Amino acid sequence: SEHLGRCIDDARLRRQRQAEVVKRCIEQRNRWAIREESLLSLKNRIETANEAEETKTLQVQLQEVILRGWLGNDADRTPEA
Repeated sequence: SEHLGRCIDDARLRRQRQAEVVKRCIEQRNRWAIREESLLSLKNRIETANEAEETKTLQVQLQEVILRGWLGNDADRTPEA
């Protein structure tokens, strides 16, 4: 019975240590999940900002093409006498 008591005590200690390890793992996983969400949010903000910049750049390029077209048409005209 003494041997059985030691086995039970050892089993309790192992279970307690395992529970502590599981608790630490859960806490670590939660911290990683929060960091992952932060990174995804930042990535989405960067992508949105990049898309806005791309739209602005395309708009400026389009305006430049239109202006060059207008200036080109005026340069091709001969002055009326």
